[in-house]
Amino acid sequence: MPLMHPRWLHMLSPTDAVLNCEPSTPLFRDFCKDMASRLPHKFYTDHAVDVQKNASKDSNFSVHLKSGGILKSKAVVLAMGALGEAIIPKGIATVPDDRLLHWKNLEHCSSNPGHGIPHDWDDILVVGGGLTAVQVSQLALRGKPGRKVALCSRRPIVEKHLDIGLEWADRRVATKCQADFYHQSLESKVAMLKEARGGGSVPPCYVRDVENLEKQGRLTRLIGNATFYESEEKLIEAMPNLQATSSVKGKGDSPLLMSVESEIHRFDGVIVACGIRPDCLQNSVCASLLRQFNDAKQSNGFPLVTEDLEWMANVFIVGGMASLNLGPDAGNLMGMRRGATIVANTLGCRSWLRETGNILANRFGAFDLSSSDEETDSESEDESETPSQDGSISSEEELQFVHAKTE
Repeated sequence: MPLMHPRWLHMLSPTDAVLNCEPSTPLFRDFCKDMASRLPHKFYTDHAVDVQKNASKDSNFSVHLKSGGILKSKAVVLAMGALGEAIIPKGIATVPDDRLLHWKNLEHCSSNPGHGIPHDWDDILVVGGGLTAVQVSQLALRGKPGRKVALCSRRPIVEKHLDIGLEWADRRVATKCQADFYHQSLESKVAMLKEARGGGSVPPCYVRDVENLEKQGRLTRLIGNATFYESEEKLIEAMPNLQATSSVKGKGDSPLLMSVESEIHRFDGVIVACGIRPDCLQNSVCASLLRQFNDAKQSNGFPLVTEDLEWMANVFIVGGMASLNLGPDAGNLMGMRRGATIVANTLGCRSWLRETGNILANRFGAFDLSSSDEETDSESEDESETPSQDGSISSEEELQFVHAKTE
């Protein structure tokens, strides 16, 4: 749908209003490349393992990298996405470690799709019902020809354009949603975050791809809770009505024996994509900062930040971990943009606009009625007047006094 003038947005449904303003993936990538090419910056490919507070005048922090390097900075912005402990369903918690992967441990590389998934895994179970689970399934299928994937979720896939309510992306009402969320209590905010997400969801374009993979016989959708059994004896003991295991689906030599409702399957490996339980202390950088700053606090796994998204002096949080301040869309592009704008304004990153071309100057300064002639006349009148005998203030002096108090 082509972009429309804002005054016509009120005629659209919430879905159309959101999709009308949604950029395509190629457009967004081009935008990022253009910004990176024009804005001065230094880009480092590494892992930050610790941040130490400095007493130096030149820098406030030392950022220690996994490679051994150290970066000096006056401020630190943590934009690390969702942090926490991986949620592993109870039924598959006993799967051997060498046969269980979490999606965050997978590395996507365009030259080597599926990097991180063992090559000998021919039959894979992906557990999860959201977009991440679908993307992991696509990644696994691209990694090896002939590989098969079973996508297991507790409920049928929910098809939604966004993983939150459309009102958060509809600019006609988004500001009200943000204001209503901001003024809630801490407990209410946590509840609203869970309610707004409402479990996993998948955009329509990905649902169509899943359906095509099913038709090709490369992907199977399973509905129910997956349970791992260490042996056939344990399986028969748990399911006494099972007469034989000859109906097991999958390769007979696959090591993992699983049940999904009443169906029995064998898999070579399991990839968990059930999300994470928020906990910023799981990250070494956050844990180190909390030890160094006594005023830093966290609640329900989220850092408690100020209105300026400042967690502690000169340390800022943006993205999903700033959800208690920004709202459920903190991890989406809309919330990330708001967070970036708040931090940039706080750090004065755009103050140069006031000095270059007066872009941010007061546009109403031209309406100032005072002139040099009027100021000269008022000064001469002030010099000719004298205070009254009773010490009262003249009308001109009273005006000046009130003006001073107002300023």
